[in-house]
Amino acid sequence: MLLNSLTISMFGLEKQLWEETPKGEQKMYIWAFLFFVFFMILAITSGITLLYLITSSIFISIPFGLVLAFVIGSILRFSLVILRKSIFDLEKIKPEKKVEKVEKIEKVEIVENNLPEGNGTTSSNELLVQNNFANKINNINQKSKRFLTSFTKIKFLKYDSPIPILTGIIRFSILTIIGLLVLFPLVCLLHFNKIKETNELKRDAYINQFIQDDQESLEMETAYLKATIKNTENEINQQNGLLKDKSAQLNKLNQQLSDVINKHNQDFESKLMAFREDISNRYFIVHSFKAVTKFPFFIMAFILIALLLINPHLILFRLKTNKKFVYADLSTKYYKQRIEEKYVDNQKQILRFLQDNFQYTPPIGHETIIWENPPYCTQKSQHFKLRNELDKDELTTSITKPLI
Repeated sequence: MLLNSLTISMFGLEKQLWEETPKGEQKMYIWAFLFFVFFMILAITSGITLLYLITSSIFISIPFGLVLAFVIGSILRFSLVILRKSIFDLEKIKPEKKVEKVEKIEKVEIVENNLPEGNGTTSSNELLVQNNFANKINNINQKSKRFLTSFTKIKFLKYDSPIPILTGIIRFSILTIIGLLVLFPLVCLLHFNKIKETNELKRDAYINQFIQDDQESLEMETAYLKATIKNTENEINQQNGLLKDKSAQLNKLNQQLSDVINKHNQDFESKLMAFREDISNRYFIVHSFKAVTKFPFFIMAFILIALLLINPHLILFRLKTNKKFVYADLSTKYYKQRIEEKYVDNQKQILRFLQDNFQYTPPIGHETIIWENPPYCTQKSQHFKLRNELDKDELTTSITKPLI
């Protein structure tokens, strides 16, 4: 069946193990695949729309939009494929206890014959009763201390300790980013007429701002000439005997002002035309994305994309953790067996190479000199016994216990 083959290829499943999987479990994998396919359809549509909003060219937006959708799909597929049960989840490797804890001595052996008579000392039975009572009191005190300090005990991270919930935070952040990349262009496409109107208004606002900025630039450019003309007019009005010269100077200044304004207007017309042509088909992405949050389909699209992203992860997580599903355990055992078989073959080849070329045979146990669990190499070998810390009762007992 084509759908089964696509599901196996999508999640990287083993075909021989798939055939051993119950039909109900297979349907759950197929549903996760269908959620992914539907999301990819939306991702392709949104990718083309986003590139069109950027370039305003359908010929550029289609190929690059497909590339963007491919990147988004690859990230989502990787997030889904890694939801696998680890080989260490099958059988937790626990280090063996190499040092047994020294049992507390609750009795003190006392030889009555060695005690001097009549010196006022207590009998062995009395010492035994006192010692048992003291041990019980000490045990109660220690349990009380452990109970009280268990609430305030802080476990500091070591150099090799995993950071709590870091994986979940990274996954959530990445899925949120790709979800938003699909959400906003998709809503823009659903409300494309409103987006066009919004961008037309924004273009008019930019053109008006361009004209206003040019007027301010012209005012600054002609401010000195206008001030000079005004001063000349004031001097003419005073009739100080230089009226003819001032009139000629005023005419010259007015002509110069008129030339500056005409030249500026000619340049402005060409600049305004170029500016209109430049933004005529441009879409303002930030402004458009901000506007779509108020459109009716935004909430619906948000819920749809969230479901398409969350559901396949939940399905695969359930297939991984629920013990009634079999494929996770089958694949884990299969890969664990493959790893161990490959390791044994490599070890045989290495030993054969060393023997044939150097006549050298490694000593017995050379595999576990550094690591206790090859080929996984997650636990370092412990060649020396660990010493246990003595508590106060054990120290006191070891001191007061008679040697004979």
